[in-house]
Amino acid sequence: MMWVHVAVLAATMALWTGGKLGWVPYEKYVDEKGYNRIILVLLAGNLLGMCLTWQSNQGRRLQDGAYLMRPVHGNGKDTEQFLVNVDEEELVISLDIPEQPGEDEPVQEKEKVLSEEEALREAIREAAAAINEEKQEEDKYYLPSQVNGKHICWSYPADHSGMILMCLGIFAGMLLLIARERQREQENARRKEQMMRDYPNLVTKLCLLVQAGMTMRRAFGKTALDYRKYKQEKEEPRYAYEEMLLTYYEMESGVLESQAYENFGRRCGQVQYRTLATLLSQNVKKGSQGLLDILERESIAAFEDRKRQARIQGDAAATRLLIPMVMMLVVVLVILMVPAGMSFYVM
Repeated sequence: MMWVHVAVLAATMALWTGGKLGWVPYEKYVDEKGYNRIILVLLAGNLLGMCLTWQSNQGRRLQDGAYLMRPVHGNGKDTEQFLVNVDEEELVISLDIPEQPGEDEPVQEKEKVLSEEEALREAIREAAAAINEEKQEEDKYYLPSQVNGKHICWSYPADHSGMILMCLGIFAGMLLLIARERQREQENARRKEQMMRDYPNLVTKLCLLVQAGMTMRRAFGKTALDYRKYKQEKEEPRYAYEEMLLTYYEMESGVLESQAYENFGRRCGQVQYRTLATLLSQNVKKGSQGLLDILERESIAAFEDRKRQARIQGDAAATRLLIPMVMMLVVVLVILMVPAGMSFYVM
């Protein structure tokens, strides 16, 4: 089974190398730190599984005349399990390896009635005892090559601990990837919800600044700069204002105002923000005539939408509250019904 570990190790290293060279587009699913963590989990699980597979000698076939080292005197006997093939008949046998001389070995009592398979096991044990009694070596315990005229092929039984550990490592890596994707979805949902809540205030502030006599660019910039001051005091980011601040930086760095507004709507991704970006871009291209009325109508519509969303969230919260209420009702019914039921037995 070592070849499976080697293949998984090679695939893991290929993934890591491909990610470093840009051949594996992992950025769509996880960031660089998360990708490195997944590769580390895969490597650790596979290497630990490889060590277990190597130490367990699983599936290793022994040559004719093979022997095992006896335990040192005082450590007690050792028990090894083997997979024995006798003329294409396979069976698993546990063989007691006695310790080195210095202590009388216990005499095993033979069962009176033995099945055919158990009789073969007992014959193999007797053959092993006979060949070791003949060789008389203190530190070695030989394995017989024949029993009842049949050839014996010795091998270690398969131990899948290493493979299980490797699969657990792969499974853990997949869980990390799924958890990261789930976390990204939650962050996107939280970002969308926050931007929807901030939209009415944002439009209202722009409308008030334009009514005060500012141009749209100055109003947009002042809103972004006010948020930058707020950001220094508060650690929680406001995603809509973050995009406004980035748009302000773009305009200050030389990007066309209309193009910066279009980039703003594209990055926000919400329909409302795309509409606002289109209005601001048209304001630059066609002039500000009628812009104030449009912003006022947009502000009113945004507040109405916000109230509608608040009602929906309130209904959802009320629905979730039904679960503990039903559980409390069940508890009350149990408190009332159990004494009533027990009274029948008393009568």
